[in-house]
Amino acid sequence: MVPFGFVETDKRRRPLSRRYSVAVAVALFLAWLPLPAATAAVLSSECRVPDEMLSLSAPLPTMTAAVAQERALKILVLGPALAGSGNHQRGRSRLQKELELRLAGVKVEILDERRGSALVQDDFARIRHEVIRNDPDLVVWQVGTSDAVAGVDPEVFAVALARAARWIKEQRVDLVLMDPVFIPFVDHEKVYLQIVDRIDQIASTEKVGLFRRYALTGHLESERQKAQGDGTPGERRACTPQLLAEALVLSLGR
Repeated sequence: MVPFGFVETDKRRRPLSRRYSVAVAVALFLAWLPLPAATAAVLSSECRVPDEMLSLSAPLPTMTAAVAQERALKILVLGPALAGSGNHQRGRSRLQKELELRLAGVKVEILDERRGSALVQDDFARIRHEVIRNDPDLVVWQVGTSDAVAGVDPEVFAVALARAARWIKEQRVDLVLMDPVFIPFVDHEKVYLQIVDRIDQIASTEKVGLFRRYALTGHLESERQKAQGDGTPGERRACTPQLLAEALVLSLGR
């Protein structure tokens, strides 16, 4: 049975593209083939976190190939503003600048629908359209917040997310899931934490990248409290473009 909001996919996988074949070859030989030099970039003091928190825990072969070949890197970002409410353009352009600062000679194009977050099933329908239309190297999918607020059953959410992750991988496109931002004493806290946990499980099972925004923003909140700061959720989100760029570059072995 197809979950509500999904359209039955074509059962025939498209043949391996030349781009993906190159991506796999580059990933296999990364240990021997040097990548273009990266420019040193330092996280701002209010956004510093331990490096291990930035591990995406999965390879990104298509992005790796684009960087190795110094060709334009196309990234589809889906979900709310990276830098907080009302900051779509600033957050996306900041991500582009942070990546280009770290990846010398690589032009970065951010593909952005500029829509708020939706339920995972609705987002998947939009991703299918955008991936087919734009053929990105990487999809960064902010997922889970709307499902948690709507009280979606975590198991139903997990089934839908896993199916979407598999479809994206079948298109030879890299995927990084981004879980919700940390908010202390959030409404529906039990479901919220279960959704965060399911995103972690799906990323591990489907072998896709995971940007641990919940853990990262929770760490930043803890550090601000130690310094007797009054950080707000919006201020914590403002670090996301920097941290995401750093995590993506670290995934390339930089």
